[in-house]
Amino acid sequence: MSQGLKQPLLLLLAIAALGAAAFIFLRYGRSKGAGDGDIQQTALCAQCGHYAELPQSVLAQTMPEGRLPAMCPADGPAYKCPQCGQQTFYANPITCRQCGKKFLLSRNEQGVHLAKCPGCGWVR
Repeated sequence: MSQGLKQPLLLLLAIAALGAAAFIFLRYGRSKGAGDGDIQQTALCAQCGHYAELPQSVLAQTMPEGRLPAMCPADGPAYKCPQCGQQTFYANPITCRQCGKKFLLSRNEQGVHLAKCPGCGWVR
């Protein structure tokens, strides 16, 4: 291939690659809510049973003072429940594969986290 033909061809390939990269970034690069703290988070209240899907930024406003929220009731206080007002609103509840009930982690006698459905007894 002649030198005079190589440069325009390489330029054309570079432009096509930049166009493809721009298309991919604009189409897939910015997911809804990315970077603005509005990732949807599910939570379940151990006190009143309230279940909700809220933006992470809303949950973060109800964190206990000076610490991170606990993962399960046996670990301590969590987020503040919007329904009952208690610090018993735990993120990432488990959905039972058998009966569909939403439940929280618990601890067994040895202090190990346990994912056991209180409805049907299914263990994850």
